[in-house]
Amino acid sequence: MQKLITKYGLAAHLALSAVAPLFLIPYVATDTVAKVMIYLACLTFAWFLGAPSRLRGENSYMARKRVFKATYTDPLVWIMLAIILFSSVRYFNAGIDLAYDAENYVWYMTEATASFLPASHGEGAFLPLVTSFAALIMIVVSFHALGRGARYGFLYSVGLFGGVSAFVHIYNYSIGAEKLLEYAKCAFDCEFFLGFGYMLTSAFLVAALPIAFERRWNVAIVTIPLLLGAQIAAIAIFSPINVFVVGLAVLLLIVVYSVFWGRKSLSRSGELKLSVVFFVSLALAFMLIYFTDWNNFVAGATSLVQGFVDAEYRQVSDKLSSVAFKVWRDNIWLGTGVDTFAFDIRFNLNDADWLVIAQDQKVPLNAWWYLLAERGVIGALLIVVPVFFMLYAYFSRMCAALRKLPTPVVLLGPLVLIAAVALAFFNCSIFGAGMMPLLIAAVLVSAASFVKEKKDGE
Repeated sequence: MQKLITKYGLAAHLALSAVAPLFLIPYVATDTVAKVMIYLACLTFAWFLGAPSRLRGENSYMARKRVFKATYTDPLVWIMLAIILFSSVRYFNAGIDLAYDAENYVWYMTEATASFLPASHGEGAFLPLVTSFAALIMIVVSFHALGRGARYGFLYSVGLFGGVSAFVHIYNYSIGAEKLLEYAKCAFDCEFFLGFGYMLTSAFLVAALPIAFERRWNVAIVTIPLLLGAQIAAIAIFSPINVFVVGLAVLLLIVVYSVFWGRKSLSRSGELKLSVVFFVSLALAFMLIYFTDWNNFVAGATSLVQGFVDAEYRQVSDKLSSVAFKVWRDNIWLGTGVDTFAFDIRFNLNDADWLVIAQDQKVPLNAWWYLLAERGVIGALLIVVPVFFMLYAYFSRMCAALRKLPTPVVLLGPLVLIAAVALAFFNCSIFGAGMMPLLIAAVLVSAASFVKEKKDGE
């Protein structure tokens, strides 16, 4: 038992830290979700300090020494520390708000305490600050402190917690929980689609499926169809049909490669077992959809025939994107400040525009314009630069390991990253609570899975 805890304890803590926002988002305020993310990230970091994964022949002291050296020599870690510092300045430099000039009878936006620094409105920058901190913990632990077995345990744990969360949300939706009914509408003014999160967690679980067969994790094999089926159903219920299609395509691509890999690496009929488990999961997912949200799903599938997005969406998206472009053009480097786009809308739309745009619209329907409008070029670089370093780590390890057929885990990172980047042109879910750490974990766990066994064994 002690060996099991020391081997998978850190992975379980990291997985809970990554998936907890999906549990909480429908029930508590965003700042509460952010506080929970801080607590869980600190708990994961404490476990990391005491019990990183040990390589074969290492004791705990040697493992900690190796991991600490790898951590402080990693340029990505120092970049993330700089981003946390930048995010802290943006959080404390608040003050942007709507104000009324009674003398001239006009509304205007107040300036931040230091107008030449990155700024924010109210507590809007708190979640980005917490996300930066959680992302740093995710980078340090997932890339440097998890051994091969622990990484696989992390994949399954993310899928396990995601599946439990999906069951809870679907059940509460079926009994009429008000907040979940709102999320299921997938309205244009929704800042975050729950289904996007389940697209990520289900990809983790599908990547863990061939590993479960390889390592004969029989309990995991039995539970995966239920967990995966619930998450596929949650994608369909709590996101637009285009997110569901992209998510299903990601899962299918991983499964197809897993079947090919299974013919080389698993025992006889291993690829058949993989296929059966996945299609059983699909069947369970469609059963859940049928009994909870079938009419809406059919309506979404019908609308997909007319195009990836409908005409009303394009109309609203074009108007909001034009506002975002205008705002960014006037504030190229730092944007107007975090959580200020709702104010920008009010100053840049006319009365006719409000006939098609919701009164409580807070974000555009394109995450990239949202990023540029509120955070400017510098804020965008804070995301692009870490992604560049993670992709460099991925492709450098891939080139060093091309001689051997890699596990299906290596597809997880690039596929979910491509899907997230593509879907960001249609919604802002990529910036939802906890989504960025999940994406980071997917890329880095995939990159670490290229390492040769003799250098990465436990």
